[in-house]
Amino acid sequence: MEAQARYAYDRIVAILENNDAGLGHVARVVAYLTDMRHKDIYERVQGEYFAGLDRPVHSLVEVSALAWPGMLVEVEVTAVRPH
Repeated sequence: MEAQARYAYDRIVAILENNDAGLGHVARVVAYLTDMRHKDIYERVQGEYFAGLDRPVHSLVEVSALAWPGMLVEVEVTAVRPH
């Protein structure tokens, strides 16, 4: 879980940076976990990435499966940049 959560947030950071934005521009996070027993690990990793920033609105949803076998977490963000 920890490695997958870090991978997801590393990809998010890279995509945001490629669009002249950062995690401070994230207004909403939806995370999908296949097992809520991993919730504490996911939230710790998320907290590390958003350290020093206002936490965006966040939904955590348990699902029975994700796109690929072995996938434990998927993270979706909505980012906004002021004009």
